[in-house]
Amino acid sequence: MSKERFANLLYKHAILPVTSFDPEATHDLLFKVFSRFEKSDLFLKAVKQEFGIEDRKLVVEMMGIEFPSPILLAAGIVKYGPGACIIAAMGAGGEDIGTFTFQKTDGNPKVETFPDGRKVKVKRIRRFPDGTIVNWMGLPNLGTEKGVENIKNVQDKICKPFGFNLAPTPGLGDIESSVADLRQSLEIVYRIHPSWNTLNLHCPNTLDSEKQKRIDEAVQTMRGFAKAADTIEARTGIIIPKIAKIGPDMTPEDIKLIVLTAKECNFQAIKATNTTTDRTGEREKYAAYKGGLSGPLLFERSLSTMEQVTKFDRELGGDPLVKIACGGIGSFDKLKKIQRAGADLFECATPFIFGGPYFWKRMNRDYLNSFRI
Repeated sequence: MSKERFANLLYKHAILPVTSFDPEATHDLLFKVFSRFEKSDLFLKAVKQEFGIEDRKLVVEMMGIEFPSPILLAAGIVKYGPGACIIAAMGAGGEDIGTFTFQKTDGNPKVETFPDGRKVKVKRIRRFPDGTIVNWMGLPNLGTEKGVENIKNVQDKICKPFGFNLAPTPGLGDIESSVADLRQSLEIVYRIHPSWNTLNLHCPNTLDSEKQKRIDEAVQTMRGFAKAADTIEARTGIIIPKIAKIGPDMTPEDIKLIVLTAKECNFQAIKATNTTTDRTGEREKYAAYKGGLSGPLLFERSLSTMEQVTKFDRELGGDPLVKIACGGIGSFDKLKKIQRAGADLFECATPFIFGGPYFWKRMNRDYLNSFRI
C-alpha cells in the first residue's frame, strides 16, 4: 500500500470521525499548530515536496494573475492568517483568506440561554459522514487590521496568489454603514497589495443572512465597494481585481442584475457560490440545523448558478467576467462539469476538509491527466 493511500485511509476512518465531535475546536487547534510550523522554511519545503505538484500545464492566467493551478482554496479555512503558508505548500493554486470584517467579531453566540435560565452550548459547525457541513459560525474574525497584519508577517512565504474575502461587520443596520465599514477594510488591505479582493455578498451563516438576500441592498453594496476601491486606486496607483461572491439561492432575475452591476462597476469576476440555506430535496434531512450548508449537496445549486452567470455574462456583452466556481467540487468529474458551465477557476473548502492533506495533489494530478486523454 502506498504512503498516500495509507494516509487517506487513516484520515478518513480515524481522524475525521474523532474530530467530528467538535470541528470548531479542532480547526482552531490545528491552525495554532500550523502557525508555529510554518515559520520553518525547512518544514514548508518538506510539505511542498510531499503534497505539491508543479507543472506548467497547470498554470493559468486570469485577471492579470498567474495561478500555478486553477484549483484554489475557498474562504473559511484560513480565517485569521495563520496556516496560509502551509495550505499554499500543500498545492492549492491560490487562496481566499478570511472572511474579514473591519470590526473584530466573535460570530454567533456559542451559548444559548433559555427563558428558564438554562444555558446550552451551541454547536456552530456540524460535520456529517456524507461530506456535508452546516456552518452557523457567523464570521468570527480578528478584524481586518489584525488579519492583514498576520498575513503581512508571512506574506513572503506564501509564494502563491492570495486574496481577501471581505464582508461588512454584522449588525450595522443600514447600507451606508456597511459600505463605510467595507471602505475601512479596503484601506487596510490595499497596504499589502493582495492579488484580489472578494466582496462576500451573501453569507447564510450570519444573523444578517435574511437582509443579505435583498437584491437592492446587494447592488448598493457592490456599487459602494467598487467606488471605495476606485477612490483608493486613484490615490495610490495600486490596481487590485474586484470579485463579487454570490449565493446559490437567487432567482435568475437577481443573478442577471448582479452580473449587470458587476460589469457596470468594473468587477473582474463573479464567484458562485457561497453556502445554501435551501433544505429541499436531499438537503431536507438537515432542515433542523440552522446555517449555510456546503459539500456534495450544494454542487447542483452552484452548478445551476454558474450556468446562469455564464448565460447573462454572454447576453449582456462587453468584456467577459472571469467566473470562479465554488461549492461541492470534490472530484475532477464535478470540476469538469462546472467548467463546461463556464467556470474558469475553481475553489474548494469543504471537499478539502473531507479529502485530507492529499486533496490538492489528487485534484491537480487528475487535472494534469486530463491533458493526456
